[in-house]
Amino acid sequence: MKRVYFAWVIILWISCFSVQTSSTTNFENNSVVSLSQSSLEAPSIDWPYSEPGVVIAWDGAYNGQTEEVWGSSAWVNDSDGVDCVLYRYRWTSQTEWINRTTTLMEGNDTTGRYYGNFTYEVWWNWESGSVETEGDGGFFQFKIFANDTLGNWNETIPVQYNGGYILVYPPADYVLFTSLVNVAIIGTVIVSIVLVIWAIRKYR
Repeated sequence: MKRVYFAWVIILWISCFSVQTSSTTNFENNSVVSLSQSSLEAPSIDWPYSEPGVVIAWDGAYNGQTEEVWGSSAWVNDSDGVDCVLYRYRWTSQTEWINRTTTLMEGNDTTGRYYGNFTYEVWWNWESGSVETEGDGGFFQFKIFANDTLGNWNETIPVQYNGGYILVYPPADYVLFTSLVNVAIIGTVIVSIVLVIWAIRKYR
């Protein structure tokens, strides 16, 4: 009889361990990160990053645009209904987070994919001959906040984003007037035009 009880204890222990392992695996596969401030009833956010400090780098091209738009989307789920989803951005040298509302791209208020973007100004610096950007040169952090209709909320860990330009096409007039060769060519053309006009007037 003792052997039967002992066998049942072993079976129950193995079953509980298997259920716990299965639950942990599903949590990791769904890439849902819950912070200590959120509750079990809070919305789940499909977030592929499990540790802070992950760096995302984007090498784009500058061809005279006046702003840079960076966008991203994520799935947010809550059986009670998602009330609000915000993308939050922060320049790396600042402490204040900038909230940006999102748009429901597909799905519904219980399971949907929400899109948000961060737009910052870009311009050409004529003195330095390089591209300038608002904030910290395209370096910022971002995260996602979501709450449901009952007030439960969740927020992902922040991720570092490093923007930059691998290709830079300066304005045509900058290239034209900053090169010594181009200045010499322009000067020669101007002098030639003046001489032609002078010759026409003199020998008319």
